[in-house]
Amino acid sequence: MLWGVMAWAWVLDIVLVVLEWNEAIEFASPSVGIVVRAIPWLLVFPASRYFGISGWVGGSMLGALVGSVVVGVVTFFMGGILIMMGLFYYFSGASTWGTTLVHTRQGNMRYVRQINREQDTRDIVLRPLTPWFNIPVSPAAYDVQRWTPVHKDIAYFGPDSTKQDLADQRARRYRLCTQQRGRLDSLEKRHLLPTQLLPAATQRGAGTLGYLLGPRVWCAPLHPTPEPSICTYVWGAARQMEGDSATFWVEADHLFERFSISLPYPLPATAGKWKAGLSLEQSRHGDGFDYWYSSPQSTVVTITHLDTVAHVIAGTFSGTLYLPYPKDMNSTKKLVYSKMQHRKVRQGRFDVHYTPGVYHMRP
Repeated sequence: MLWGVMAWAWVLDIVLVVLEWNEAIEFASPSVGIVVRAIPWLLVFPASRYFGISGWVGGSMLGALVGSVVVGVVTFFMGGILIMMGLFYYFSGASTWGTTLVHTRQGNMRYVRQINREQDTRDIVLRPLTPWFNIPVSPAAYDVQRWTPVHKDIAYFGPDSTKQDLADQRARRYRLCTQQRGRLDSLEKRHLLPTQLLPAATQRGAGTLGYLLGPRVWCAPLHPTPEPSICTYVWGAARQMEGDSATFWVEADHLFERFSISLPYPLPATAGKWKAGLSLEQSRHGDGFDYWYSSPQSTVVTITHLDTVAHVIAGTFSGTLYLPYPKDMNSTKKLVYSKMQHRKVRQGRFDVHYTPGVYHMRP
C-alpha cells in the first residue's frame, strides 16, 4: 500500500513539474515548489519497484544529480559555477515567474505583475486550483479593471483583512522610516545634527547600542535626535544558515549604516568575557557601502547582564575594524590585516531585548 502511494505520488509529481515547466501552473509558494521539484529524485526508487521499472532508472537519476554537484564543486572556477547555478535555478524555481505586485483581486483570484530571471515582465491572473498551486490565466478572460483595487507590492499583500492591515502598517512604517532617515542623513552630511552622545551602559533592555569610532560617536538610536523617532532598529537574535551552526547577533542601524556583533550560540549561562566578531556596513552617501570587519577571534565582548526570562542582554566591547580590499575578500590567501585600513572601536556598549530561539535562514 505504502509503495503504491509513493509511486503514484511520484507520477503525479512528474506531471506537476512538466506543467510548471510549460507554465500551465504556478506553485503557491517557493517552499511548495522546492518540495515538488525534489520528489522525482526522492521517490524514484519506490516508483521503480512498484511499477517494475529497472533500478537503473533511479540509479541514473541520482547518479546524474550527485555527479553534477561533484563536477560543479570540483570545477567551480572553471565553469562548474554554471552547473551549480543551473541546479539552483531548477530546485529554487528562480527561473520561473515571480509575482512582484498585486493589481486587483476578486475572491481568491488575483491580477498580478510578474517578472522572470531575464527581467521580462507580464500581467497575469492567478486562479487558485488548490491551496498549493495556481493556474495562470490571461487577463483578457476577466474584467480585471472592475475587481477590488489592491495596487500593492507582494511583500505588503495579505490574503485576509487582518494580515493585510499588518502588511499595510509595515509598508507605512517603511515609507515613514525611509523618509526620516533621509532627512536625518542629510543633516548629518551637512554636520547639522546635534553633537551625539554615547548611550548609558544600562542593563534593562533599553534598546541602545553605541561606541566611539575614532573620534566619532556611533549610536542607535541617535542621542540626542532633532525629532522623535519610532524607526530605531536595535535587536538581538540567533540565526542559522542552512548547514551552518547558529550565531547570536546584536545589530543596530544608524541612519543608512548597520553595525553587528556576532557571539557564539547557545549564549553563555552567566555573564563574562566572550570572543566575538564586529562588522560595520558603512554608507558612502549615495556611492555604495564599505564593509568593515574585525579579524577572527580578535574581539572580546563582556556580557554584563543576561536575563533569560525577560530576554535581555547587555554588555560592553572594544576592538578594531578593518577594511579589506575587494580583491582580498575574493582571494584564497590568508588576509593580512596589518596592511589594511583600520579604525579603533572604543567604549562600546549595548542593552537590548532579544528574541529567544533560533531563526533558521535559507540561503
